[in-house]
Parts: sequence; structure tokens; C-alpha cells
Amino acid sequence: MSSYKLIAEINEKKKTYPHMYNLNSDPQMTGRIIHFLVKSDSTMDDETIIGNGKAEGTDLTLRGSSITDMHCKIMHKDGVFTLETFPNARTLRNGKPVTAETKVLKNNDRLLFGTSQFYVFCNPKDTTPSKVTDPTFEMAQAEIAEKSGGFDMSGNNKSRDESLLQQDLIEIMPGVEEANSISEALGKQRRFDLVIVSPEARGEMTGRTEVMVKMTDIETKHEWFWNRQKFLDRKCLMSELFDKFEDGVDVNVPQDKDPFYDDPKADFHIGSVKMWLQSISYMLESSETLDITDFKGSSVGKMAIGAYPCDAKGKEYTEKDNKFVEDPSKLVGVPVDFKVKILNARGLPNRFTDVYCKYKVYLEEGFTQSKVMKDTINPDFNHERVISLGAGTPEIVEFLKTGAFTVQIWGKQKDMKPKGGKGGKVLVPKTSTVVPGGTIHAVNDNVKRFDPEKVKIMMEVTALKKRQEKMEQKLAHMQKMIAVAEEHNKRKLRTALIKDIYVAPTNDQAEKCIKLIPLEQDSDDEDGGGIVGGSKVVGVVIPQNKQDISGGEADKGGVDGKGTKGGKKGGDGNKNSDEESKKKKDKGHKGPDSDDDSKKKEVKGHNGGRRGSHSSDSEDESKKKKAPPSHKGGRSGSHSSDSEDESKKKKAPPKKSSACVLL
Repeated sequence: MSSYKLIAEINEKKKTYPHMYNLNSDPQMTGRIIHFLVKSDSTMDDETIIGNGKAEGTDLTLRGSSITDMHCKIMHKDGVFTLETFPNARTLRNGKPVTAETKVLKNNDRLLFGTSQFYVFCNPKDTTPSKVTDPTFEMAQAEIAEKSGGFDMSGNNKSRDESLLQQDLIEIMPGVEEANSISEALGKQRRFDLVIVSPEARGEMTGRTEVMVKMTDIETKHEWFWNRQKFLDRKCLMSELFDKFEDGVDVNVPQDKDPFYDDPKADFHIGSVKMWLQSISYMLESSETLDITDFKGSSVGKMAIGAYPCDAKGKEYTEKDNKFVEDPSKLVGVPVDFKVKILNARGLPNRFTDVYCKYKVYLEEGFTQSKVMKDTINPDFNHERVISLGAGTPEIVEFLKTGAFTVQIWGKQKDMKPKGGKGGKVLVPKTSTVVPGGTIHAVNDNVKRFDPEKVKIMMEVTALKKRQEKMEQKLAHMQKMIAVAEEHNKRKLRTALIKDIYVAPTNDQAEKCIKLIPLEQDSDDEDGGGIVGGSKVVGVVIPQNKQDISGGEADKGGVDGKGTKGGKKGGDGNKNSDEESKKKKDKGHKGPDSDDDSKKKEVKGHNGGRRGSHSSDSEDESKKKKAPPSHKGGRSGSHSSDSEDESKKKKAPPKKSSACVLL
């Protein structure tokens, strides 16, 4: 019979008789193995025994490390097919272990025998609608991962990284089970666990969450972490070794050829710490005690670590240096230096020795490593290093505001082999990934015990709290400045003095500046065009009553050249202005013009450094509105002019006061 005719007959038979066909990761190999559940005379087979071929009466022989002599059986009665598994045999139906509730087979059910033998059950006579019409290898793997490991394997609303993680799970999960079965069969005393590891758990700043495999030496408790590619390579060698074992070939190979061997003296990544740098963006120090987290996200110790603003030589700034910035953008163009301090680690697992830490910051390519600490679980690193980022750029500022660096803690594993223990074949314990019922779970259960975002927010709050304290200190200085100015009836203060008070880094320095307020000149009409001691004079926001502004009451603040209460002398023309006002009152001139002129005098600006201008304006107004017609040879307003000249002669030189010098 030709092969074409045979294929045609098989295809016709598939339309009529119940059967199973294989699933393979290579679509071209799917459906190449078909087993019909009928006898040779085409009558229905009441029972089909599945096993590894070593037991008599086996109807379907499957190869694999986890296929037992008598693995399971498929029974038929009254058109209903059921699947029953034998003890210690792993069989899954649609991703779940076979139980009394799940043993009835339906058309297009996906079956897994052991760890690697995937089949699809087909019953053409079953008219019940099936949810799956065209099963694939990937589909069968995905439902196992979802139902046994608790992973969301649907393709809905997944990012690219999540989709890649899903593919890795589908690819690696059955391999982990097979590796455990081979290890047990060959007595290798190795256990393999599936691990989902975030970039933070790997001690990396970037990257995606990856699937890794942890191999544990059951006897010595040594652990090794293999990435996806290393595990898949080793698993292929394990399968080859098992096939030789099945064929009776000696499988004792040297260490360099043994796929189960890894160096027990290799450095081991104990855990990591992530240090955020937002405080440095305000030039504030940050000293923290942070959790050291392992690949599971569990805390395995504490680390005392800090970042401190300093100069390029490593001298740490203090409050007196006044390096605090309210806005990180002010660091653009300014040299940015800070010191990293890693003081110690506490409470590390006692199975490690030769502990050290390493890290890199920002764009550094190589790691900086601390000294190695032997025979202690509480190492004192006392490590310090100056990080010089150069002149601040927008990118550097953004890194400080939102970035961090990761410190990795490494060490060597001690041999935890029990004293007096003897080697031998050790079965995989119940704590492995293969649990009763035949399902597999990630060793870290896909649950975050440590939330890096929570730590980030905590450190951001700490940095903002320190910034708020600084701003509140500045506000308190300004409030006290206003209070002292009010107490001494000051309406004008120099900008230099105000700035010195605002930027004063300590309360003592602010007090020294505030004590200069009583010495401030209260007028703005001295030499220098309204400049006193080389600084502009500005108004302090101090509430004043309407009478002060309108001039209806004696002067109390010395605005625009007027005197102060208590006999203090004002600017030029002050005395004449008082005399003119008195004359107006005596003569009954109390009309609105007088009030308007007074208001104009109070709010008039000081352009070009004019001195005594208000007195001249008052004199001109008096000439226009009040003076009687002049006689020949007579003078009008002579008293005012004489008084003005006399005032100029008696005027004292302006008293200069210097800005506060910050120590």
C-alpha cells in the first residue's frame, strides 16, 4: 500500500473513530502520532493502558522521565470515555490534574502525560459543542501555566514585556518539571524551581521581568540561578543523558560534562537595595536604613546607606554653606557632586560569607566594589565615594529628581551539608515546585512581598519633608522680619537686607540680619536716587490706616520724606510742609484740593533721585491757588523759599548702613 493511500485511509478513519494525536512545539510535527482507541477489528476498545512499556499489557507506550510503568488508562462504556491515573503518575486534563470530577473526556480535550507528552483526545461522535476547535501546543502550555501557577496567560491588554514573560513561562515550565523528573531518576540530588525575577530583584535599574530557574543542591543547600537560555541548554543535555540511561548506558560523566553541575564556590547574589536621589536634587542629605530584598522580594537584611551633597574634594556641605535649592532646575550649570556612604549591613542569612557590595551610578559602565567582609552576617563596609556628575544639565537634574542607583550584595555560600550525613539518592521533597496533584508553581508564588514603588514614595516623602522644613524656616524668618519692622515703624527696607534674611541658612544668622532693621534709614530721598547703602529700598507689606495715607494725622512712618513720630527728622522741606499745612488750616482752606495734593505727595514716585520734591510741589500749588495778586517788586511765598534754603543748609549728611554679612 502506498503512503498516500495509507494517509487517506487514516484521515477517513479519524472522521469515524475516537483517537488521540500528539501536540508538538513544532507545528509541522503536530498530529504525526495517532493512536485509535479501537481494537484490530475496529470494535471499540473498552480499556487502553498507557505506560513506559516496561509493564505487560501496555497498549500505548510513551517515553519520558516522568512516565511510569503503569501510568494511566482510558476506559469506554456506553459511548462515554473516562481517564483514570495510577498512583505517583502525573496526568493533566485541560491543565488540571485528573480527579473523579475531571476524568470524563470530551472532544478536543488536551492531555498531558508526565511532563512532556502532550496529546489531544478526539471523539467524532461527541456532538457536544467544544470551546476549543483547533488545539495547539502553545494553548496547552498556557492553560497549564494559568491553572497551576496562577498566572494570567490571556492575551488581553498585555504589554510587550508581559507577552514575552508569558512566552517564557510556556516554554520553561514543562522543562522544569522534566528536569526534576530526570534528576530524581538519575539520583542527581538536584531540585529545580521556576522563579519570576523583576529587574530590581536582579539588582538592575532597567529591563523586564524574566523567568529564571533556581537549581538547589538538596544535600548541601547550595543554590544557583540560571537564565532562560542556560536552563534550556542544560535541559537538552539532561534529556540526552536520560535517554542513555534508559538504554542501559553508563551515565557517570565528569563534572565539566554533567548538566547538573555548577560551581559551589561561585559568588551568589544575596539581595539588592535601591537608593533614590531626590534629596540631592534639593542639595539635601539623605540617610536611610533600607531592606535588602532577594529574588522573592523578601527581606534578607538591612543596609545603612546615605547620599550627602559635597564639593568635588568630598567635603560635605553644612547648613552654613547654604547650598539648599528650592527648585532643582537651579542646579543647571552648577557642578553637582555628592558622596555615597554604605555604612553596614545587618542580619544577613548565616549561610553566606565573604560578603561585599557593588554598584554603579547614572551612566557609569563599571561597578564600584566595597571591601570583602569574611565570617560575619553583620558586615561593616564603611564605604565612601564621591560621585561627580559635572556641570548640571537638564538630564542630570531629571535623573536626580526621579532616578536611583542599585546596590547589589554578593557573597559565597557555605557548605550546609549535615555533619555525619551520607550521600545517596534523595527524592525531591514536597517543598519543590512539583506539588501533590501534579501542578507546578513559581517558587516566589508570583506575589510581591516587597514593593519598590512603596520605598520610592517613602523616600520622596522624606525628601519633600526636609524641603518643607527649609521653606518653613525661611517663612518664619520673613515673618519675624515684618514683626520687627512694624515694631520700629519701618515702612522701607533694603532688598539686600531682605535677601540676606531670606537666604540665611540658620536661625542665628537670620537673627543677626534682623537686628539691623532698627538701623535701617526709613526715607528714600538720600543721595543715590533712593538707594541706601548701595541697595534699593522697597516697601515692607505692613498694614497702614487711611489717616496715614491721606495725611489727616501726624506722620508715623516717614513715607516720602515726612518725619516720624517722636521727634525724628525727615527729608528736605518737611518743616515747610508742616507750616504750609498749618497756614491752610488757619485760613480755612480745607477743600478737596488740599487732600488731593496731600495724596499725590504720599504716592509720588522717586524718579531720577529727586530730593525734596514734595516741598517744591507744595510751594508751587500754594502760589497758584492761594497767593494774592503780586505787587511790583514784591515776592510771593518768600517764607517757604527761605525755609527751604535754611533746610538745605542744615541738612545732615545721609547715614549709610551696610547689608548683613553672612558668616
